[in-house]
Amino acid sequence: MKSVIMAGGKGTRLWPLSRAKYPKQFLRLKTLPKSLFQMAVERSLKFCEISDICIVAAKECEFIVREQIEDMGYPADKVGVLLEPKAKNTLPAIYNAVKYFRETSENDTVVVLASDHIILNDDELLRCIKASESLANEYIFTFGITPSRADVGLGYISKGEPLGVGFRIAEFKEKPDMETAEKYVRAGYLWNSGMFIFGTKMFEEEVAEYAPDVYAAFTQGTPEERFENSPSVSIDYGIMEKTARKAVLPLNINWNDLGGFSAFYEFFEDKADDCGNISLAESDILIDSHNNFVYPKDGAVYALIGVQNLVIIDCGDALLIADRGRVSEVGQAVAELNLRKDIRV
Repeated sequence: MKSVIMAGGKGTRLWPLSRAKYPKQFLRLKTLPKSLFQMAVERSLKFCEISDICIVAAKECEFIVREQIEDMGYPADKVGVLLEPKAKNTLPAIYNAVKYFRETSENDTVVVLASDHIILNDDELLRCIKASESLANEYIFTFGITPSRADVGLGYISKGEPLGVGFRIAEFKEKPDMETAEKYVRAGYLWNSGMFIFGTKMFEEEVAEYAPDVYAAFTQGTPEERFENSPSVSIDYGIMEKTARKAVLPLNINWNDLGGFSAFYEFFEDKADDCGNISLAESDILIDSHNNFVYPKDGAVYALIGVQNLVIIDCGDALLIADRGRVSEVGQAVAELNLRKDIRV
C-alpha cells in the first residue's frame, strides 16, 4: 500500500496558534510528543515503507516538511513531496498524488490521511484499512465516525446496503448548515473523516468521468500550469457526491479533526475542573469562572474572575479572546489581518 498525507491546509480557524506560514499540522501542541504531521507519518509507517509515502504540501511549507521528516530520523529525500504552487482544494491535490504513483505503477492501493487529525488508537484504524483493502479497486472507501455533536465543518454520510466490508454510501452530504447537521446526527449519519482508501486506476477513471476539468488539467504541462488550469474543487463535491462507487467503513476510534477551538475543548475535556474550565497553563487563578478554555503562553500566569464560556489563546505576539459559541468566526479576524497585510496572520 501507499500513503498520501494531506499537509496543505492553513488552519485559519485555529489562529493565532495556526499561522499561514506555520499551519496547525506542523505544531507540537501541548500534551503531545510530536507534531500532528509527524504523527500522521508514523501512522503511515504502520502499513507502508517510508519510500511509499507521498506528502502534499503548500510550496511555502517545503522546508518545514523536510525538517520534520529529518527530525524523525529519516532522510527527507526518501519521501515523495509534492508542492502545490497554488491551493486548489483537495481533489486536484489528491489526483496529483495519484498521478505521481501511476508514473511507476499501473495500479496501487492508496490510503489518504489528513496531517492535522488526532487519532489515539492507530491499531483500530490499521485494522480497518487492512479490512477494506480487498475492495479498494471496486470502491472509493471513506471512513465514518459516529458524531459527538452537530458540526457544520464536516461532511455527513448515510449508510446504505452492507458490503462484505462496510456499506455502500446512500447519501454523501458536504458541510450542511447547523439545522441540517442536527437533523443528520439524529438520523444516525456518520461524519466523513476525510480519510480514504482506493485503487489508483479506478480513482483516475472516476476523476475522468465526474471531474473532467481536473482530469484534463493534469494531462500535460508543468506542475504550476496543471494547478493553474485546474478548477478548485473538493474530493467530496467533485467525486464522492457523484460516484456510485463509494463506500464507508465505520470506525470506532478516538478521532478529532481539531478543526476549530470547539474541537480543542472536546479533545482536552479530560483536563476540565469541577467548573468545566480547561486550562493548560502552568499557573492559573480561576475565581467564579465556568466552562473556559485557556491555551497559554509558556511561563505566563492567568487569572480569570467571574467569566464564562471564553476561549483564550495566548501566543505572545497575538492574543485571541472569544466566546466559545462564536469561535467559528475566527476566520473573520484572519481576513481582517490579511486586509491589513499584518505579518501575524
